[in-house]
Amino acid sequence: MHIKKMKAFCGDKICLLGNIDCVDLLPSGTPDQVEAAVIQAIADGGAGGGLIICSSNSLHPGVHPENCIAMFQAVRKHGKYEQKGRAS
Repeated sequence: MHIKKMKAFCGDKICLLGNIDCVDLLPSGTPDQVEAAVIQAIADGGAGGGLIICSSNSLHPGVHPENCIAMFQAVRKHGKYEQKGRAS
């Protein structure tokens, strides 16, 4: 699902989870591509809170460990946003 469409449809009524591709990106992408995907997911679904960044459904054996680490580091680096009047 497209996180931007889901955020527009649901707003702050639910918590969105995932949206970092574990089929192509995490197994075959680069750490820079993973960071860009995290930044995009935050931009598309982070406004107002209610977003948990993670792989789309699993961290299976085909996922390169450096890409998993890149995802975690990118979330720590870029994952702060305003949430209902306060930094989170």
